[in-house]
Amino acid sequence: MTRRSFGHTPRTRNGRYQARYTGPDAVMHTAGMTFASKVHAQGWLANEDRLIARGEWTPPADRRAAAAAEALANVLTLRAYAIKVLDERATRNRSPLRPSTRDFYDKCLRLVILPVLGDVLVADLTPAMIRKWHATLNPATPTQNGNAYNLLSSILKDAVDEGLLDSNPCRLKGAGKPAPARSGVALTLDELAAYLDALPQRHKLLLSLAALGALRSGEARALRRCDVDLKTGVIHIRQGVTRVREGEGWRWHIGPPKTSAAIRDVYLPTALLPDLRVLLAAMPAGRPDALLFQAGHGDPLNGSVMREAHKNALAAAGLPADIQLHDLRRTALTLASEGGATTAELQRMAGHTTPNMAMHYQRPTLIRDQARAERLGTALTTKLRTGE
Repeated sequence: MTRRSFGHTPRTRNGRYQARYTGPDAVMHTAGMTFASKVHAQGWLANEDRLIARGEWTPPADRRAAAAAEALANVLTLRAYAIKVLDERATRNRSPLRPSTRDFYDKCLRLVILPVLGDVLVADLTPAMIRKWHATLNPATPTQNGNAYNLLSSILKDAVDEGLLDSNPCRLKGAGKPAPARSGVALTLDELAAYLDALPQRHKLLLSLAALGALRSGEARALRRCDVDLKTGVIHIRQGVTRVREGEGWRWHIGPPKTSAAIRDVYLPTALLPDLRVLLAAMPAGRPDALLFQAGHGDPLNGSVMREAHKNALAAAGLPADIQLHDLRRTALTLASEGGATTAELQRMAGHTTPNMAMHYQRPTLIRDQARAERLGTALTTKLRTGE
């Protein structure tokens, strides 16, 4: 009995031949190319028929994609692939990378990942290689190491999705969540008063806003005239400023915060309003978008200026030199907590997305713990005396 023919080989207008057939999945499949002769097209169909008969068949499009991925993996270095992935993430339609985030990722690649792994083929990366690389990282920079590991793991996850790797070689437990090199510091009220009093006059208002409003450095430096409401004593956090690498140089980027939670209104202590009023009065009229704190030519103030003023104030106030600028934010949240603010209020004040993040910036103090003990003791004593 003559076996029926398998598939079809129609002729195209240019005289070449196609090859197509209905597979075991009831879907029409094609060769993905045309053939110079009908014999060659039939040869391709015959090979597909044999794969089906032996139970080894998979859709030809899947096999072509796998072959292309394997060929690419054999020439694609991690350096080239990482740049490709970040370029795609920065230009995608949904949730593209912010310029500041892209700059941060580029820094992780440049300083931590690529010096060791950059020239390794993606296909050659193994768990042992990742483990060896991680063991060489500077133990004094655990946060940077964790960020770099998380970025590498994310990039290689894409490689798995694209068929360049069978599995992700980043398998080190806890590597993406290392213990920080230092615990955050929260100033006491007396220390904060001494710090504010020691601030250089030129940058006193800027650093006071950060210390009393729990503002990030980029948020404070991005404040505009229109963000200040003197009647209510509120500042509107609507944007942040960062400096990102562009080619061999740098450029300023001013844009909305990373999360919607960071867009918020913050009430200020009334003691800051007179200085804010003086600053606004001295600014040119008719420019609601003008930055409150500027460098030359209207550019945003560099973060290094803020850090230097902070360092000088610490020295003048006799405070430890290792207190970081970001600790002012932690101080504001801790003092707010001691003043009775709820976790939800702290979360809103700080612009955090989760309650856990708000709690992360708080530090228990002996004063607060002593007050708790006193309240408990008073309540217990009253209970025992009254017998109620």
